[in-house]
Amino acid sequence: MRKRWVYWLGVLACGGIWILAYLYFDGGKGRKRSADLIALVCESKKPCCDFFQNWAAVVDWSQGRSLYTPLRENFERFEPRLGNVYTVAEKPPPTRPGLGSQTAIPMNAHPPFTSLLVLPLVGKPFSAAMEMWTWLNVVFLLATAVLLVGGADLPEGNEWLRWPLLAIFAAIGLSSLPMWQQFAEGNWNIVLLLLLTASWRLNRSGRPIGGGIAIGLAALIKLYPMFLAVYFLFRKQWKGLAACCGTFAIGTVITIAVFDWHDHVYYVMNVLPSLKFQVPLGNVSLLAVVGRLFDPDQQSVAPLVNSKAYYKIYLLLSFSVLAAVLVSPILWAVVKRNLTCQPDALFAALAMGSLLFSPVTWFHNLVQVALPCWLLAIESLRRQSIGLLFILTLSSFTLWIGNIRFKSFLYENHIYVPYEIVTFAAAATYAMIAIYLAACNATLRNAAAEKRLNNSL
Repeated sequence: MRKRWVYWLGVLACGGIWILAYLYFDGGKGRKRSADLIALVCESKKPCCDFFQNWAAVVDWSQGRSLYTPLRENFERFEPRLGNVYTVAEKPPPTRPGLGSQTAIPMNAHPPFTSLLVLPLVGKPFSAAMEMWTWLNVVFLLATAVLLVGGADLPEGNEWLRWPLLAIFAAIGLSSLPMWQQFAEGNWNIVLLLLLTASWRLNRSGRPIGGGIAIGLAALIKLYPMFLAVYFLFRKQWKGLAACCGTFAIGTVITIAVFDWHDHVYYVMNVLPSLKFQVPLGNVSLLAVVGRLFDPDQQSVAPLVNSKAYYKIYLLLSFSVLAAVLVSPILWAVVKRNLTCQPDALFAALAMGSLLFSPVTWFHNLVQVALPCWLLAIESLRRQSIGLLFILTLSSFTLWIGNIRFKSFLYENHIYVPYEIVTFAAAATYAMIAIYLAACNATLRNAAAEKRLNNSL
């Protein structure tokens, strides 16, 4: 009984922190950003647009050009106003203070399958296509919310808690920089969030084939969701794993049949190599944090070891050690102890890990953090774990504050030294690691309890 009251006091404290931060932090910037986001969604024109890459690609294809026509040509022909937002110079531009090294964007950087999804909009003007895409994303976001609420496995009598929890998530999401960037630029993050959420629900309902198809579709849009195929491997759901790989293969074949194989070859041989690994502060992946310590070409960061000859060696060794340390808990539990991992916590850990271990995770990609945070919040309510509650609150609050203060933080005229790179400059990455480790802990805790129960029977 005492633990229960302590937990609910903790819930009230965390809820109070979020309410005060939303209303008053940094002059009430949270509630102001919510209003700005709603206004942005309703505007016909957006300040910049990743979606332009896909729209221009399918228009080029319809006119007999390649999907990967240089963006400079497309800006001149279609939307000149976007040219001063994107960097399309032939050589890397001067580095702005605080951003680290940058790479020019010479062409459409998205996989060919994304162009296939945008193909129905090929006959629309860009402004109309962007508006349709914006409202489609609103529908996808609402569908994701329905799936999350419907899958909330709360104890009997506490089912009503899903609604205030959804309200908290909505307030956080609507006031976050990743969500603003999503609707400003027309990224694919909400589509990925919907597919990952659908996969989770399908696996929960005993339909691993459907879950595998959803993961395969997500991997066709961005490669890093394929990391979640490990879920089926750990759960020994071979049909789900086969469905995931099969969907990826079939989607690739269909895209080749529509656009011809030349664009696929060009994407693999030219586009991917042109997307050089970037280490600006906007990249919050683990690999980027390590890269900032050793990259000798940065103008705003003083590397720990200034050596072009050994840069890649230092980077790969450091990242390999860190990744091995972070991945080892789940591998040890599954392989050595032969535990049956708790599916929701395992899915949350792998969803978080796909962002953490990806070479590039921009702030707008953090829209996808909503799924693992939701699963852990439900787990905290089910177990009444005050430790998990405070870890989740502190981590998500760190990400939220970083989003609120991100622009002023980036453009400070400051040379970052190594201890700054691995402390406050990596706060978002540490928050992601904390969420990942909390999910791993929930996975191992529930798996061990299940094994003890089976042994007692």
